[in-house]
Amino acid sequence: LYNNGGFPIKDTNFGESYSANGAPQSLVQIPQPTFEQKRAKGILSFLDPLPRWEISQPGNVLRVFERGGKRRLETALPDKDEDAGKPDKGLSARGLGTAQRTDPVYLGLQKTRLLDPTLNFLGTNDHAGDYRSSGCTACHVIYANDRDVRHSAFYGAAGNLGRSQSADISIPKDESGHPIRHQLTSRIPTSQCMICHMHPGENMVASFMGLTWWDNETDGDKMYPAQQHDPSQSEEQTKLNSNPEAASLRGLWSEQEFLNKTGTPEFNAQLKRTQFADSHGHGWIF
Repeated sequence: LYNNGGFPIKDTNFGESYSANGAPQSLVQIPQPTFEQKRAKGILSFLDPLPRWEISQPGNVLRVFERGGKRRLETALPDKDEDAGKPDKGLSARGLGTAQRTDPVYLGLQKTRLLDPTLNFLGTNDHAGDYRSSGCTACHVIYANDRDVRHSAFYGAAGNLGRSQSADISIPKDESGHPIRHQLTSRIPTSQCMICHMHPGENMVASFMGLTWWDNETDGDKMYPAQQHDPSQSEEQTKLNSNPEAASLRGLWSEQEFLNKTGTPEFNAQLKRTQFADSHGHGWIF
């Protein structure tokens, strides 16, 4: 942020910490470090959560392309007289941080946090392709996410529902969200990498495995109900909490039971123009 002009102080000011209910929180060092401790050892007084990008202000106004002479456009009100392909978006008359004049480095940083794996979080553990733990165990403790032997090797025999095959009788064998065994290993299958490295749906490990994000159309007669379903607001919220991709609201794959069937040999045998993968991170279809 400092190097890009988004924040005026070079010392670290922002970090990532969450309260017990999931809200961002500040971290404060108690007792406060002395000036010498800050200078010699780099001890920080505090770390604040990253600000919301919507309230940021451009750190370098020269980045804002402003031709001048024309009126400033209002959000969602197009100008029929502007040149095609050259929207007249400039500084707001109300000042920095208004009329969408925000700093792109804050938005870029927020997107990086969302699109890259953050191993301080547990996996969501709600879809095939989302079962993992956190920290070292996110990679080195294997979960059942994909039955395809090309992606999971011998782990594929454990299925794709994140269920345990441990000898520990205290662990339910019909409950998702458990590792295959509570054991660290260096034999890590590609399917374990795919849990995080699948964003934004068509790069990283997905392309390595020969997969791409489904286009929401091909063989759609098998993926949508015969009659369009318009979900209620409460139903929408429930489904979007599980899968943030809006097309799923009207598709059959927003239902967990249906999603679990996609990617099976029996389901793929019905398809004429594509084949689906056996893992569905975030509820997405590959």
